[in-house]
Amino acid sequence: GNGDYGRGVAVDSSDNVYVAGGTDSFGAGQDDIFLVKYDSSGVHQWNLTWGGITEDYSMGVAVDSSDNVYVAGITNSFGEG
Repeated sequence: GNGDYGRGVAVDSSDNVYVAGGTDSFGAGQDDIFLVKYDSSGVHQWNLTWGGITEDYSMGVAVDSSDNVYVAGITNSFGEG
């Protein structure tokens, strides 16, 4: 969609690539957070979305030394924002 964008890229120890960003094309509400994983050859592995009925934004992605993936973001859908 017109409102899809990437906000961060991270690579794990096996050279898998994680892209975090925002989308208004799919998910639960207006803008939602997405995370996509590609293998080291660039083949899509999976994708996830998070969010509620209003705006939720990814601000970045990181992978630690144990290959745990972390997505940072902001929500206007849950709690006080």
